[in-house]
Amino acid sequence: WMGFYVFVGKIFESLPNLIFVIMNERNVAMNWSLLSLCIFFLGAALVIFAMADFDELVERAKQVSTSRKEKDTEEGNSEIYPSD
Repeated sequence: WMGFYVFVGKIFESLPNLIFVIMNERNVAMNWSLLSLCIFFLGAALVIFAMADFDELVERAKQVSTSRKEKDTEEGNSEIYPSD
């Protein structure tokens, strides 16, 4: 799944530039081409504002990691974790 995630991420990275170039090559007015880029920036800003506080996310990640480690230890899979 990680390869698919990276693949889709690269597509999303290139999409704003591709749209801008296509609009520019079709002789669309430059202000509309630049507006298409602003839409992507607005979308990114909305995603960032929707995220929780960084410290809260780190704490949640630690809790999930600890609970998974405890579960694996109970199931006898403790060899996948290095000894502390």
